[in-house]
Amino acid sequence: MVEEKKQTVLLKVNANDKAMVIAEQIADLFGETKYSISFFFKKNKINLNDRIADIGLGGLNLKNEESTSGLEDTSGTILCLKGGVDAPKIFMRFKQVDSPERQLSYIAEEEAYDAITFVPKKDIKFAGFSIYQVHTFEQDFSCMYKIKIGTEQQPEKVAVFTHGAIDAGTKMGDIMLPQEIIVQKGKSITIGVRFISGDDFFCSTLLGYGGEDYQNPRLNEELAFDVVDTEECTKGETDVTFGQIPRIHYFDYKH
Repeated sequence: MVEEKKQTVLLKVNANDKAMVIAEQIADLFGETKYSISFFFKKNKINLNDRIADIGLGGLNLKNEESTSGLEDTSGTILCLKGGVDAPKIFMRFKQVDSPERQLSYIAEEEAYDAITFVPKKDIKFAGFSIYQVHTFEQDFSCMYKIKIGTEQQPEKVAVFTHGAIDAGTKMGDIMLPQEIIVQKGKSITIGVRFISGDDFFCSTLLGYGGEDYQNPRLNEELAFDVVDTEECTKGETDVTFGQIPRIHYFDYKH
């Protein structure tokens, strides 16, 4: 029998941070990926897109274990178990971010979206997508997003981003779905986004460009999608060549 390995880690996190922030810090500590560890609180598995406050956590103790025994979590303790899922694949629209020369502008009271459509060339499981951060990142910001699979429109949802949820190198933040969606070859995935920064009436975000090269194998080794302009882009500042929604996350789907 292999001796059980346990370690306790104390982390200080913001209540508005997503569980993804915890996952990334724990993964870095133990040389894993954020998707190779499963997280549990009071016997319930945590979705990495959940906010810390919504999960019901206060001060956190994180216990890292290599077995599934001992799920009797105490209040404020997250159980981290090695053995999650492989990281999703990433399909990039852009290889360059335009900062700070050009920006995309958003007015809080307007409900116009920047949108783009991805059309898979094979059956996939749609796992999430990424957005560019606001240009002046002095406070948390919100991304309102809507997803349309084929002709099926999903309700608008909101993702709140803190500094810890943005990759400082790419300037991107990830929005991962609570559950992957199976999408058949040739069925469109349309994603629309708009932004609010605190109580500000106006905000702007970074944007990517060079999208016409998305079929370059050096950018996407696996050419799994076509990218198509969409009428859902009612704000008109995103298309195949530039704009928001720089990448999509997916898994291969095997019947």
